[in-house]
Amino acid sequence: MKRTILWHGLRFGCLLALSLPLAAQADDSLAVAAMHRDLDRVRQLLAEHGADVDALGPYDTPALHWLVRIQELELTKRLLEAGADANLRTDLGVSALSLAIENQDPAMVQLLLEHGADPSTPDWAGETPLMLAARSGVPEVVQTLLKAGVPVDAREPHYEQTALLHGVRSGSAEVVALLLENGADVNVQSKAGEEPGFRLPDQNAGSKGIGIKRGGWPDQGQRAPTGGAKTALLYSTRQGDLATTKLLVEAGAQLETPDANGVSPLLNAILNASVANQPRRQSEHIAVAHYLIEQGANINAADWFGQTPLWAAVELRNLDVPGATRDNGIDRSAAYALIEELLQRGADVNARTQEYPPEHRWITRLGSLSWVDFTGQTPFLRAALSGDVATMQLLLDHGADANISTFEGTTPLMAAAGINWVVNQTFDEGPEALLEAVKLAHAQGNPVDAVNAMGLNAVHGAANRGSNDIIRWLAAHGADLNLADVQGRTPVTWAHGVFLATHPPVDRPETAALIESLMAQSNNNSQTSGEHKP
Repeated sequence: MKRTILWHGLRFGCLLALSLPLAAQADDSLAVAAMHRDLDRVRQLLAEHGADVDALGPYDTPALHWLVRIQELELTKRLLEAGADANLRTDLGVSALSLAIENQDPAMVQLLLEHGADPSTPDWAGETPLMLAARSGVPEVVQTLLKAGVPVDAREPHYEQTALLHGVRSGSAEVVALLLENGADVNVQSKAGEEPGFRLPDQNAGSKGIGIKRGGWPDQGQRAPTGGAKTALLYSTRQGDLATTKLLVEAGAQLETPDANGVSPLLNAILNASVANQPRRQSEHIAVAHYLIEQGANINAADWFGQTPLWAAVELRNLDVPGATRDNGIDRSAAYALIEELLQRGADVNARTQEYPPEHRWITRLGSLSWVDFTGQTPFLRAALSGDVATMQLLLDHGADANISTFEGTTPLMAAAGINWVVNQTFDEGPEALLEAVKLAHAQGNPVDAVNAMGLNAVHGAANRGSNDIIRWLAAHGADLNLADVQGRTPVTWAHGVFLATHPPVDRPETAALIESLMAQSNNNSQTSGEHKP
């Protein structure tokens, strides 16, 4: 995709003012004529042999840059033949060569090189012409610079990136192939950023909600991902670029080199499938994941947050919904096939997350409305939250322990019942599937009266969601319908609505009435049973 100079505002800030009134300059300035695209005037001045070809015009920019900018090849050649300095820069450090590269103009690049333009000198930001060319994604421009003998592995000083890293991000497999053929280091890694500190949860009860974990953050807070330490393979897997990924692997790219967060290329492909908004792009990321698995990637490599490829695949299949819709926009069958392959190859089915994981898609912008700390969850528990019974059973078939709770004691049964369920956020397969998930977890040993660190049991979750069928089932299996959480709230309280962060309480009077009716019925049964005792 063609990149414009305006994207690099500081590189060529003067271009932003092309339409502004002309500053006071001499009428015979070549730069003024070139800036206004008065090409006849430019020809006239060149023919008179008296104009200063390197004179700086408005915005401290010479005629050469304006002509290169508008891709006027014939006049640029005449200007250079008249003695214009091909290496002259603006006061912002912009060279004519960098403009030609940004314009994706191979002929102009070749012309400037033939007239002495230096192809190796970095720009003001430390980026070499080859880096700019690689990022443009135009093979002809890259090839022209490589033929000029530029250093292929030069690094810019800020992030220590090379042309190869820029080339991979351009999405041009042909550019990547050219760089590799000319000796680019396939395993070069960019500079790691500084590790961010933890951000503590908001302690303001008015915005947080009484007695909940706003956003699902643990008490120690959330740590943002550390930037940098990217390899070419990490960039290609992030983009779901299978062709480039294959090129890199065949050239010797290391499959296990992680980024600064410990994210491996395999995990990277799966995590970033959740960022893609179209099923086609998701399938590209999943195809990359399958390819890396076939190449022997470590299927159990977890990142700093404890995310494994298997957990990430289950999360992808059940990704949160963007508002009031049942569709999470995910190709769930493709995600299921990936889960199957990971399990068949021996993925750790009981690996647990260790920290609050980074958020994806729209939640990154708006923030999660989760209200329970789910760190320590397994893939089985994550599937249970969405009532994904097919995945739950698949995990069980491969040895999942259904009785592993989160670090704060939420069980898979509680998750399926509604603990941490959020309206217009949590994806689920519907009431029937959620009830089946509760039954499956119970059949595997999950007790109906398990209580987490917030004092919540499964009935609280079902009451919050209005899952009346689940409440009836829990009551029939002896669940405590009147348990008070650590804030003193009973399931009836939750049924009438609890303020969860920024989401207003939702009153479910039918659910509250059901719970009260079931409790009354239980009391009557107890009294009747007592009357018949000898």
